[in-house]
Amino acid sequence: MSLVLYILVFISCFYLMLVVLSVNTFNPKDWLIKTLRRDSLQDAYRLQSFLMHNSDLSKKDSIPEYKFYTEIVSILFNCRNSFGGEVETSLFEVRKNIGRDVKETRKLRELFLSGVMQNLFLSGFIIFFYFYSRFTVQSPISFIEMAILSCWLFGGIIFFIIAFKVIERKRFSLFQSYLVSFYKFKVLLSISRPINQILKESNIGELKNSKSVGHLKIRIENLVKKIKNTGKFSQFEMDFIMTEIWDFFEFELVKFNKITNMLKLLSIMIFVLPCFLYSTLSLMEHFNL
Repeated sequence: MSLVLYILVFISCFYLMLVVLSVNTFNPKDWLIKTLRRDSLQDAYRLQSFLMHNSDLSKKDSIPEYKFYTEIVSILFNCRNSFGGEVETSLFEVRKNIGRDVKETRKLRELFLSGVMQNLFLSGFIIFFYFYSRFTVQSPISFIEMAILSCWLFGGIIFFIIAFKVIERKRFSLFQSYLVSFYKFKVLLSISRPINQILKESNIGELKNSKSVGHLKIRIENLVKKIKNTGKFSQFEMDFIMTEIWDFFEFELVKFNKITNMLKLLSIMIFVLPCFLYSTLSLMEHFNL
């Protein structure tokens, strides 16, 4: 009877998990490819190394791929090759921002790995406890029970991974849009592109508004109006806005860290703790306690 109940609980909770985490923007195939790829840090290092050792470029395909920075580098090299513009300062800034990006990406990766490793460690402990306790009291091992426990614990790991990635995408999508648009805007201004072309290619006028970034959107809008009216801009003001965008990331990271801790606790309460209690109670039944 308890076995049937456990199977029903597993099926119902797993179904509810899928319903809660089902969002239109989440594509399991794309997510799996990006997760399995070692895209982030190694790609960033390759692009940084490329910028340090290449003084010219004729083929875009030779630029290492890393987020939107590859497009920025291509624009700068094309400008230098076509018009002979000075882009060394902008390229140096790209390298500096890639370094900042790597630093923040590493923080997110450490949060993710800490949660996964916690689930793996606790799952391994539960399985070890199940085998060791039954071996100690010379109680027969039920492979059906073992399969249910393993599936339930594995479901906890999958729950954490999917929940982390979905919430991460939602929490940092706004930051990413502001970073990409404003950085393109900043670079295109530095190579003296026409303002209408800059606005179109950077999508700076299509940034979404929210309570957390309302002040940033107002500052960017005022900057764009000033450039349109006077044709001039302050490099100090541009750098200050870029700093504010990264500060917004740090603010979101603090909140996301709290959410990750809640996910860890939730994963333990829903998946790990029931398995431990079930193993303990089934062991007590052996002694008729």
